Amino acid sequence: MRILIADDDLISLLALEKCLVDLGYEVVTARNGLEAWDKLIHDPAIQIIILDWMMPGMDGISLAKRIKAELTDDKQLPRHVIILSGTDGYDEIIRGLSSGADDYLVKPYSFNELRIRVKRAEKMLNEEQERRRLVNVDPVTLLWNRAKIIEFLEEELARGLRNFHPTGTLLISPTLPHPLRPAASPHQLEKSLLETLSSQLRQKIRCYDKAGRFGRREIMIILPQTSSRELKTIGQRLSQNINLDSVYYSYRLPSSKVAIGGVSSEIFPHPSAEVIISACKKALSTALHLRYPESVYIIEKKEVTHHERRTNTR
Repeated sequence: MRILIADDDLISLLALEKCLVDLGYEVVTARNGLEAWDKLIHDPAIQIIILDWMMPGMDGISLAKRIKAELTDDKQLPRHVIILSGTDGYDEIIRGLSSGADDYLVKPYSFNELRIRVKRAEKMLNEEQERRRLVNVDPVTLLWNRAKIIEFLEEELARGLRNFHPTGTLLISPTLPHPLRPAASPHQLEKSLLETLSSQLRQKIRCYDKAGRFGRREIMIILPQTSSRELKTIGQRLSQNINLDSVYYSYRLPSSKVAIGGVSSEIFPHPSAEVIISACKKALSTALHLRYPESVYIIEKKEVTHHERRTNTR
């Protein structure tokens, strides 16, 4: 975990830095509040912030207020602010904690006291990160849930537009044999298929791809910097490598295909999440109706709608 220390007293700064490095932390230092703020906004990985109360430019109290006002939301890593002060008066402690600081440490302090405070901060931050993660995770697949995967899609499309890179998106769905055996519960079968499918997908997608449960049986994969041709290759490879036979056999059912539909943003002049999702749904619907063993359908050019066709003929 990365820690920022801000103190205008060089001796105190170096002593504190050594203590934290000895505890195994990565430490960033600043000599005043303005320098500390600059480092914070350029280094989002900093989570524990130790600020001396009295500093030139911007003191620790003012900086703590600014951190809480501008750098605290669910899209950023949680942060824990500790104020250092040579004053242990009740009013000063209340003022420090009221400013937005999470803890208050009186100087001079012992190494053990510092260690306990920092370890407690680390534990609280890890618990908060886990809480945030679970809020965004689907409990069946342990992938991102629908809201989060759509948020990732919007972010990746915006990034792709800025950097002139296409974004590929796949919708993947296992299929249910028809008719089902009377003893086979559709709900339990779907759950088993999704658990197995998501487990295999985690091992087969790239580290920077995102996967999440999109619908009842659909999993969405977002693939940055992926053209239509590359998306088709990836879809076919996934189709060949995903194997759900063990699930079907456990329910005494014949094996069935995994359907994959997708589209790359490169075929649209102004791709939005809504446009991409609509195209992926159409592609998946087509893939579900392909004759076995064909199971992948990628839209490789923009389909002209009835409205656009009428407009173009006027």
